[in-house]
Amino acid sequence: MTAGGDCPGLNSAIVEAIYEIKRRKMKPVLIRNGYKGLLDAADGEHDKNVMSLDHVDLDTVHGSGGTFIGSSRTKLKDDALNKAVKGAENLKLSSLIVIGGDGSLLSANRLSKHLTVAAIPKTIDNDVAATDLSIGFSTAVETAVTCVENIKDTARSHGTFFFVEVMGRRSGFLAAHTATGTRANCLLVPESPWSLNSVLPRIVEGGVAVVSEGAWCPELGSDAGRGPGGQLAGVADKIVEKISEGTPERPQPKVKLRAVTLGHVLRGGRPSATDRVLATRLARQAVELTHQGRSGLCVAVNGKITSVNLDQTELGRKYLSALDLYELASMLPGQN
Repeated sequence: MTAGGDCPGLNSAIVEAIYEIKRRKMKPVLIRNGYKGLLDAADGEHDKNVMSLDHVDLDTVHGSGGTFIGSSRTKLKDDALNKAVKGAENLKLSSLIVIGGDGSLLSANRLSKHLTVAAIPKTIDNDVAATDLSIGFSTAVETAVTCVENIKDTARSHGTFFFVEVMGRRSGFLAAHTATGTRANCLLVPESPWSLNSVLPRIVEGGVAVVSEGAWCPELGSDAGRGPGGQLAGVADKIVEKISEGTPERPQPKVKLRAVTLGHVLRGGRPSATDRVLATRLARQAVELTHQGRSGLCVAVNGKITSVNLDQTELGRKYLSALDLYELASMLPGQN
């Protein structure tokens, strides 16, 4: 199953898992719509929540974006966990492979106490703890870099300065890689404090700032409601609004400002070769773990393909480190 938000490379992982499962003489079961499919299966709706492979061209699906078996943001807590266990029993599952981000992996860890579960990390934020790289990140960076390069053409043509917002709720990996890949004038990430005044020296004609959606400063107003379940998008618009207003202490810049929010465009698209290879390798390892009957593990990249206990994913998200921020200092406002 795929759980949580979609990202490039999910289909590559699903298809490789199917082939590997068949190679081991087992039967693949494709659960629709993430944990919601398991919960619905507990109510006896088997046919609606399991996808048949009869009319699926796996070789074509392998390189496509999104997830052809669907996903949802359903989580497993309290009674929902018990219901999901019942759904797995109704489907006669011997084991389960969950492809998901940090929130989905927490549910996978809970489920692993009742069923053999192996997990595969995926997220364009690349913030899953205990792995260096997650499925979807590489493609999202490529998409973001292409978009920012296109925006830079317009910025130079009109002498405008753009604040380009990318996804990244609490971690700035996507923004940092995008800014580095495009030689941005400014980078705003949740891990590094900043102020509107610290940004002003970075505003130049034909320039661009890359902003993580989770980056915020008190001058933008209250960030209430921007937590889990809240609407994060809009920080770039807010920055342009506040800087354009100006104050006696912070005069309006002479350069025209614009804001662009890339948003969900970063989740879609055909996966890059890097993501396809990563998804393939992680899927094979996940099938191997379930074949061995080992439960509660998440496949990971730590110099090589390995696995870690799912408990480690509950220790917290992964963030840009002090060393990362030091290397990015030339783009971080107030760091020079």
